[in-house]
Amino acid sequence: MDKSNTPKDVVEVVATLSRENFDDIIKSMNIFDNANANILFDEISVGKWNLSIEAFNNDNYVIYSGNTEVNVLKGTITPISLQLNPTTGSIFVNVTWEQIRLKI
Repeated sequence: MDKSNTPKDVVEVVATLSRENFDDIIKSMNIFDNANANILFDEISVGKWNLSIEAFNNDNYVIYSGNTEVNVLKGTITPISLQLNPTTGSIFVNVTWEQIRLKI
């Protein structure tokens, strides 16, 4: 798997289709070198589904995610384009001490 333009921490991308009263459909996506990943879900029941995408790092933490609602239409392949957003951030903590001056 060549993923030279994909964020270096991403090792797996998982897509989940969910809908009330249906079992979740979970698949690993193909990761490509142009910073894209894709998957084809076949034979999905017509109607509105929730699509959730999660990108994992080596420690199995989700570091990017995104979701959208998808309307599956009869006899149609619906193209979905979804940008994943970082799920982690950073903080910088700076501690200072007040100088204590002794009076002599």
